[in-house]
Amino acid sequence: MRILPVIDLANGVAVHAVGGDRSTYGPLRSRLVDSGAGSDSNDTHPSLDLLRLARALRARPGLDTVYLADLDALRGGPPQWSAAARLFAEGLELWIDPGCRGAEDAAAYRKRLDAEGGATSSLIVALETWRDPSELGPLLDRFGADRFVFSLDLRAGRPLAAGSAWEPTPVGIARQAAEAGFDRMILLDVARVGRREGIVHGDTIRDLRAAVPGVRWFPGGGVRSVDDLRELESLGCAGALVGTALHDGTIRPFST
Repeated sequence: MRILPVIDLANGVAVHAVGGDRSTYGPLRSRLVDSGAGSDSNDTHPSLDLLRLARALRARPGLDTVYLADLDALRGGPPQWSAAARLFAEGLELWIDPGCRGAEDAAAYRKRLDAEGGATSSLIVALETWRDPSELGPLLDRFGADRFVFSLDLRAGRPLAAGSAWEPTPVGIARQAAEAGFDRMILLDVARVGRREGIVHGDTIRDLRAAVPGVRWFPGGGVRSVDDLRELESLGCAGALVGTALHDGTIRPFST
C-alpha cells in the first residue's frame, strides 16, 4: 500500500488543508519535521521551511513521492515552479496539481515540469479545473499516459466538475478518463480533507474499480489511521493520499 504524503502550498508555504475552504488554511505543523528521521518527539514543529519538510520526507523510506497541490495556481495565479524545483532538488518526485484548465495549459505545464527537473514526476489533470474531457485523449497521445494522473474530485460525495461536458456520476467520469487513456486516478473528496473522519466512499470505490478495472486508484480525504489504509488496500486501492494523519503523527511512516 503506497502512501503519498500531501503538501498543500500557498505563497510558498505548506499549509494545513481542512474541508476544502482554501481561504481558511493556516500554516502546516508537522511532526515529520524534527531533528532526525527516527525521532519519537511528542512535539509538533512548525514546517514553515519547505526544504526542511522535503528533507524530512526524503529521509523516510516510501515517502519520496509527494502529492503537491499548488493552491495559488488553483485560484488562478501563476504556478509556484520555484517551490517545485526546490523539492526536485531534494530528490522528491511529485504528483503536482497546478490547476490545468485545458490541453494548452497542460502542455505548457508538462514542458515546464520537465525543464524544472521533474521529468519523472506526474502532472495531475483534475476534474475541478479541467473543462473539456474531449481534450484528454490527444494530450495523453502527445506526451504519454504515464506522465499524467487524473483526479476525480468530489465535494461531499458529489462530482466537482469544471464543465458541463463531464458525465454527472463518478463512474461516468471515470469511464471518460479511462477512455482517454488514464490508468492512474485519484478519488479526492475535498470536503473531507483534514477532518480525519475516515473512509466513507467504499461503495463508490467498488463501483469505480468494477467500471474501469485497469485503473489504479489512490483515494484521499479523511484518512485517519493505519486501519483506514488497510481498508483501502482491501478494496483494491494501489495507494492513498495522506496529509493530516501523517503530519500529526497518527500514521507513522513505518507502521504500514
